[in-house]
Amino acid sequence: MTGNLTEKSDVYSFGVVVVELLTGEKPNSNPKSGNKRNIILYFNSALENNDLFGILDFQAADEAEMDEIEAVADVAKRCLNSIGVNRPSMKEVSEELAKLKALNQKSWAQSSQSIRNNASPPTNIDECKDPKKYTCHGKCDNTIGDYECKCSLGMHGDGRVGCQGFAITTIIEVIGAIVSLVIICLLLFMILSKRRKDKNLRENGGTVLKNQRVRIFCEAELTKATDNYDDDKKLGEGGFGSVYKGVLSDNTVVAVKKSKGVDKAQMNEDFQEICIVSQVNHKNVVKLLGLCLETKVPLLVYEFISNGTLFKHIHDKRSQVLASWSNRLRIASEAALALDYLHSLANHGPSKIAQNHLGQVSGDYHNCSSLLPPLTHCDRGDDEYDDDGPREADLEGRVSFTGQGETQSMKQLSGGQKTVVALTLIFAIQRCDPAPFYLFDEIDAALDPQYRTAVGNMIRRLADMANTQFITTTFRPELVKVADKLYGVTHKNRVSRVNVVSKEDALDFMEHDQSHNVE
Repeated sequence: MTGNLTEKSDVYSFGVVVVELLTGEKPNSNPKSGNKRNIILYFNSALENNDLFGILDFQAADEAEMDEIEAVADVAKRCLNSIGVNRPSMKEVSEELAKLKALNQKSWAQSSQSIRNNASPPTNIDECKDPKKYTCHGKCDNTIGDYECKCSLGMHGDGRVGCQGFAITTIIEVIGAIVSLVIICLLLFMILSKRRKDKNLRENGGTVLKNQRVRIFCEAELTKATDNYDDDKKLGEGGFGSVYKGVLSDNTVVAVKKSKGVDKAQMNEDFQEICIVSQVNHKNVVKLLGLCLETKVPLLVYEFISNGTLFKHIHDKRSQVLASWSNRLRIASEAALALDYLHSLANHGPSKIAQNHLGQVSGDYHNCSSLLPPLTHCDRGDDEYDDDGPREADLEGRVSFTGQGETQSMKQLSGGQKTVVALTLIFAIQRCDPAPFYLFDEIDAALDPQYRTAVGNMIRRLADMANTQFITTTFRPELVKVADKLYGVTHKNRVSRVNVVSKEDALDFMEHDQSHNVE
């Protein structure tokens, strides 16, 4: 036991979830005796005593389904091996469960066809035609097997019970002096809040994270979306913090992850989670929509999964999602596939590829990879083939020169623009191996001023981050404004000398040179 979390730790955790799927019990459950028991020990004991079907919380439909259940139980047993190296990889688990899922679907399709051939057509009654038996105080709509009753426009409530009118709100008058005092307090609060948010933005790595392909939310927007993190909006709670349901101004439903306390290790873990999950595009992985950097600990905003969590469906006996073995097998298979995808991204993602090719340039390329344009993973989904044969996932580099959000493909750049991108890459690598100063002599003169300005600002930012100096011998406005030192070459009596030049002298020289060229 090393105390460190590895991929094999994920495999063990997945095995626990599979046991929960099979038994319907929590990891530390309370049986009728009132004593807590560990379901892993309980599960292994049942396997040793050939009593697997005695601990399931559902009944197998036939012998074929019993064979599948035994196969999945064997997968769980291997995942729960106490020796980590003896556990299978998530790829092996995913492939094995996928095969079982395919066999189950084939068997289910044959069974369904037999049922359809022998089934009688369903019947339905119109409840709206019998108001005495089926009460409705509003508009009645017949549905298959039931009916809906909606209150009339301008009313609210349950139409089956009774509708009520809207309550009338009252306007509260306030004294002018109190209003003035409140305004002053609000202004002071806004100033202090702005300073706090700016500080949190810097400490939470806003400079780097703004380059990620995620939306940056403001704190007020998420507070409003979650009704100030009302307990009624809470979806779940754990050691890491709480997750709340929220509705944005555009009616998008989201899940907001709010961490507990200010733990440095947790903040680093959240930062890594943002950098990795923002690049994930997988149908079985919850999508990271954005984050808020204005709080002490960043808030993470994910897409909302309306079907609820797997934990809820396993332990809520009213749920019908796990009523069939087919659903349980499908969930286990797709969860294994998603976890294998995340492991593959962590081990073979863009950063590792770059390390393999640029390791001789920088010993710590991973730390500066966040300064580069993100690589986009294109998931083809079910559409695997086209007329020319199998399709493969694409990796596309994109770059922004203005910093306003618009990006261009590397394939669309001109020669001069590609030069700037290459220089940017070099300085990003130097960011990881700091030098006493950065010397930058030339920028392609064919580039527009906005591009030269963008590169100059980038060099200035890198120099500040590395606590070093930015030196230039090229007198161009875009460089002079951001450089720490300027050096000029003078010729006198056939002797060349290099001297420090002030920004004022450099600007005067450029103005004189420009007017001379005009004449």
